[in-house]
Amino acid sequence: MNTTYMGRHEYGKRSKDPNRQLIVRPVQAIVSEDTWQKAQKTLSDNLLFAKRNSRHQYLLRGLCKCELCGLTYIGMANRRRSGKEEFYYRCNGKHGTRGIYGAHGQRCPSKEVNGDLLERTVWADVESFLRSPGVLIEQLQQRLAAERSDSKRSREHLGRLEDGLAAKIAERNRILTLFRKGRINEADLDRQMDQIDREEAGLRSNIEDVSARLLSAAGGGLGQSLEALLEKLRGRLDAGLSWEVKRHLIEALVGIIRIDTSDENGKRCASIAITYRFGVCVSTCTDTRADNNCTLEKVHRPPNRWAA
Repeated sequence: MNTTYMGRHEYGKRSKDPNRQLIVRPVQAIVSEDTWQKAQKTLSDNLLFAKRNSRHQYLLRGLCKCELCGLTYIGMANRRRSGKEEFYYRCNGKHGTRGIYGAHGQRCPSKEVNGDLLERTVWADVESFLRSPGVLIEQLQQRLAAERSDSKRSREHLGRLEDGLAAKIAERNRILTLFRKGRINEADLDRQMDQIDREEAGLRSNIEDVSARLLSAAGGGLGQSLEALLEKLRGRLDAGLSWEVKRHLIEALVGIIRIDTSDENGKRCASIAITYRFGVCVSTCTDTRADNNCTLEKVHRPPNRWAA
């Protein structure tokens, strides 16, 4: 997991001083950044999806991403005084000092989302796809054909994104050099480093999306396997599906769930965009909570890009 393997040494990340500035410098790489990023994805999936790492079963674990800090939302259970157990999804950036907020000793200000309502919203879409698989399969085939024809452009775009990420790392080093030489003060350093962190998080998110599209286009056989799976499971819906089967279906159909937090009249609201892999729709939900009550208002709109 150490970034030194891909040629980036980070000094100061283990410091207990919340004001300690991270120093980044280039070193000789042992593996390519692409190989290192793939390894992180595998490690992350093993951690997020392994059943032994969760006391409770969360249908959407590992799929929800925070738009504020880029970290993953995780499932959390809570037992009220009445004995009733509730669960919700909460950004990992709220646990300790992690992500772009954690680098400054802060916690992500994102909002928790009612887990039961979010899972029911996603599963309702998935069930509708199962009961009417023809539209889904047609859209999926169109998507795969478009991605195969557009793979060259996507590779070029990925190269530009990776160059931009490398430029951000170099920019970070230049800012730190100016600070060490006394050319900028600590307030300017913090402001510019925060901006670089946000831009770098956006680039990494885009790189992940484009890389996944290229991987999907290279697979090519997803349409046939998904068609067979949908036809097989459609007849079993009324009899009920196990949690494991539901989870496999969600992994196959849900690309990513992005959760953004905003302030509306002094009240935090979570906007939830559910992007499905085949591009049929993007479900936009708004989670507003008062006195532990939550509502999800859902609308469908055409996606402006394919999901991861």
